[in-house]
Amino acid sequence: MARIIMHIDLNAFFVSCELLRHPELKNKPIAVGGDFKRGVISTASYEARKKGIHSAMPIYQAMKLCPSLIILNGDYSYYKKMSDNFFSILTNTISPYIEMASIDEAYLDVTSILIKEENPYLYLKNLQLKLKNETGLGCSIGIGTTKFIAKMASDMHKPMGITIIHNHDIKKILFPLPIKDLYGVGKKTQIKLLKLDVKTIGDFYNYDENILRSILGKYYDELILCLEGKSSSEIEYIKPEAKSISSSSTFAYDTATYEEILNSIKYQVKDIVNQLNKKNLLTLTMHLTIRYFNFKTINRSKTVLKPLESENEILEQLITLFEQNWNGKEVRLIGVGLSNFVSKNNYYEQLNFFNIENVNNKCKTKLLINELNRKADKKIFMTLKDLERNTN
Repeated sequence: MARIIMHIDLNAFFVSCELLRHPELKNKPIAVGGDFKRGVISTASYEARKKGIHSAMPIYQAMKLCPSLIILNGDYSYYKKMSDNFFSILTNTISPYIEMASIDEAYLDVTSILIKEENPYLYLKNLQLKLKNETGLGCSIGIGTTKFIAKMASDMHKPMGITIIHNHDIKKILFPLPIKDLYGVGKKTQIKLLKLDVKTIGDFYNYDENILRSILGKYYDELILCLEGKSSSEIEYIKPEAKSISSSSTFAYDTATYEEILNSIKYQVKDIVNQLNKKNLLTLTMHLTIRYFNFKTINRSKTVLKPLESENEILEQLITLFEQNWNGKEVRLIGVGLSNFVSKNNYYEQLNFFNIENVNNKCKTKLLINELNRKADKKIFMTLKDLERNTN
């Protein structure tokens, strides 16, 4: 039996969080940017989007389009708390097995739930309203038999949309969409496809495969499987017993800007180190995930000899990992993590014990050396006495 996958996407998440603590800004064109994204728009309210403002747009350009635009600096720690609360309620309502795609979106396997519902749409609507009432955050929900189809579905109707795509409806629903809506195809590839007169997803599916493969490589075959409803439906959740702390962030747009990627790593390290400190732990192993524009993903890790707790030390290790493994191409997602933990209390107790032992050992060694020297001196003295006796 095919699985039923839900993709849930928080609508204009950063802006929605800001509106909860600044309700006076409701219905005004606002955007989150500034220091958070180094001079570009991260998220814009729907009022701002009507003015042509979108993610990744330089702030100066956005201000030209909408002089009344209100720019707010990002507050990642606050957004992380809001995200944790939202998805905690969601998992407690449905299932603890959740795959976080980024701070504002996730996948869940809802097969056992929706298979029993006479009216799945009504169930999802009630869930959506429950989450809105309890958190203040709106979301769009997509349902499909794979993660790809569920993601495409959730993107179709925003805000507060619910879209269910059965496999037999994929061509009818997705193929008429513009090529820019094909999940996983970046702007540069879109330009190349438009030059080939590939304007819709249906055009893409029916186009000469050899030509498209020359542009996309093996990724072309993956996309075709996705559009046939044959891609992955496996939820890659973090098992409860897993002893790790991690964070990841999907960029609003694919980027090869070193400073921007570094900025994301810094925010995430701050988050995971806060979690590390709350658990009173030290870490020996750092992990880095880089997902490129074409979804190629690499995972690297580094284990150190001395347990770390300092944000700067951990950040330094992860930046080194990034610089050693980044190929300079556009990045879609960056993730960091910690594992191989040591209890802070036990470590320092052990450290103190060994320090005392070392002091004791040093004292014992010094006494031993003194004793050996004393015996050596005595032996030399006795030897001289014997020599003197024999001489006489």
